[in-house]
Amino acid sequence: MRARGWILALCAAVATATVEAQIRLIPQSKVDSARNVVATNVGMRFAAGMTVDFGQIDEDGGAWQGSVVWQNDSDSALRITRITTSCGCLRAECDRSEVAADGEGTLRLTYYPQGHAGSVTQRIFVYTDRSPRVPSAVLTVRGEVRAAADQSVNYPYTRGALLIRQTWVRFAGEGVQTERVACMNSGAKPLRISTDTLLSSPEIEVRTDPAVLQAGEEGDLVITYTPRADGVRQTRVPMARAQLFLNGLGVAPRERAIEVFVARDDDENLK
Repeated sequence: MRARGWILALCAAVATATVEAQIRLIPQSKVDSARNVVATNVGMRFAAGMTVDFGQIDEDGGAWQGSVVWQNDSDSALRITRITTSCGCLRAECDRSEVAADGEGTLRLTYYPQGHAGSVTQRIFVYTDRSPRVPSAVLTVRGEVRAAADQSVNYPYTRGALLIRQTWVRFAGEGVQTERVACMNSGAKPLRISTDTLLSSPEIEVRTDPAVLQAGEEGDLVITYTPRADGVRQTRVPMARAQLFLNGLGVAPRERAIEVFVARDDDENLK
C-alpha cells in the first residue's frame, strides 16, 4: 500500500510540474493581452491617449517611425524595466529608462510594414519597477498598410522568370493528390508552364492556374501526384525524394526543379 501511495504521489507531482511548465511557456505579454490587465496607481500618464494611429502607409515604403510622450505623475522616480510588443513587426524603445517625478519620457516606435498589408492592430506593453509582472501601460498601434505594387518580395525563390513561395511539395502517397505553390511571373513575357516528361516522374504533373501567367501576374503552380493502380513505381529514383522539372522557363534543369516528397509504406527512410 505504501508503494502504491508513493507512486500515486509521484504521478501527481509529475502532472503538476508538467502543467506548471506548460503555463510558464506562455509569454507574460500574451497573458496580459488576453486579460487586458494594467497596473493601477503607477503614475504613468499618456496625455495624447493610449492609441497611436499611423494612418495609411505603403508596404514597400520602408519602416514607419513615431513617438509617444508620457508623464510621471507620481511623487517619485519611475523606471521602465522592459517593453514588449504583440508582433515582431513593431518595436518600441524608451529614450531613458528612469523619469523623475513630474518629468516626462518618450517612447520611440518603429513599425515594419513589409508582409503586413491590410488593417493593423498591435499592442505595446510597458513594464515599470512599480509592477514588474503586470504592465503599467498598454498602448494600441493602429493603421492601414497599402499593398505593395511589386509583390515579388513575397516570393523568395526563383525558377527562371518564375518566382515561387517554396521549392518543395509533399504527398501522402495514397490516391490522387494535388498541392499548390503560390507563384508569380516576374518576366516581361507570358509563361506557359508544363512538365518536363523526360526528367520528371511520370506520376507527377504540373500546370499553372491560370494556365498562362501574364507578365507580372500571380497564380499557383498546381502539382498533381497520380500513383499507378498496380502500385508499381515508374520513377528511376526512390519516390521518397524525387524531383519535378518545369518546362517553359528556358533555363538549365537544375534551375527549374521542384523537389517532391512522397510517403509510401515501403519507404523505410520515412517510417
